[in-house]
Amino acid sequence: MISHRPYRGLMAAGLALALGAPAFAASHREAPLMTLDPGADISDVYAFVSYDAANLARSAAERKATLIMNVVPSQEPSSGPNYFAFDDNVLYQLHVDNDRDGAAEDLVYEFKFETEQRSPDQFIATLALPPVTAPDGPNAAGMSRIQRYRVTEYRGCSFGRKGPKKCDSVTPLFDGQLVPTGPSNIGPLTTPMYDQTAALPSMLPWSVAHADETRREMGDDWWPYGLEPNRHVLDTFLRYHHEQGLSKRRLTPEELFAPETLSSYKV
Repeated sequence: MISHRPYRGLMAAGLALALGAPAFAASHREAPLMTLDPGADISDVYAFVSYDAANLARSAAERKATLIMNVVPSQEPSSGPNYFAFDDNVLYQLHVDNDRDGAAEDLVYEFKFETEQRSPDQFIATLALPPVTAPDGPNAAGMSRIQRYRVTEYRGCSFGRKGPKKCDSVTPLFDGQLVPTGPSNIGPLTTPMYDQTAALPSMLPWSVAHADETRREMGDDWWPYGLEPNRHVLDTFLRYHHEQGLSKRRLTPEELFAPETLSSYKV
C-alpha cells in the first residue's frame, strides 16, 4: 500500500471549502495507471465566488471563494454495497496562487482522512436500520464505517517532496478536530434528511439555505432519476428534434436507452 501520496487540486467523493481566494484548474479521467488508484484520481475541480447575499454584499477584495475537488471518477455515488470514500493513504491538497505568479503555494489547504470501521461484518456499508439522519453518533448507527478528516491551512510555504517548509503560518482548522464526512446520498429511505445529514452545515453553512431555496422553487426532487420522472422532458426534446428535421421520425424516450439502463439507482 502506498502511504500518504500527495495529490494537488484546486464533496464519486467530493470535498469543498470556502475561502477568500481566487483559483482555477481541473482534470478528468487520467492515464491507465491512474485509473488503478481511484481514490487519488481527481476528476473535477471547481472554483467560484460564493453567491450568498452576505458574501455578495462584501467588497470584491473581501468576497469568499468556494473550491470543490472531486475524486473517484465515473462512479454512481449511491451505488452499493460499499459506496465510495476518500483514501486514508492519500494526502489531498488544494493549492491557491493568490498573486498570479504561477506558483500555487501562497495558500494551501491539506486534508487528511481517517476511517473507523465500526461493523466489519456488515456487508452493506450503510443500512436504513434505522435511517441515517446524522454523519456521526447514535443517529448514524446504520453506517458500518465513519470517515473523518482534519484540515490544515498553510500560508506562504515552500513545498517539496518532504512536505511544507519555511511557512509564514500553519493553522489547524476546526480547532484541529476531526470532522465527519457526509454519507453517500443513497435515497430517501436510507438517508431521508440528506441536506442535514451531510457535512454541509459545518463546511459550507450558506449552501444549506441555497438548498432550501432550490427545494421551494423546484420541489424535493429537483434532479430526478429514471425514465418516467423525465419522460415529459425527453418527449418534448424528441418532438422538437423531429419537427426540425433532425430525425426521420419521432422517436420514443425508450429508444434512446439500452434496456438495462432504464432501471433507477435510488433505494
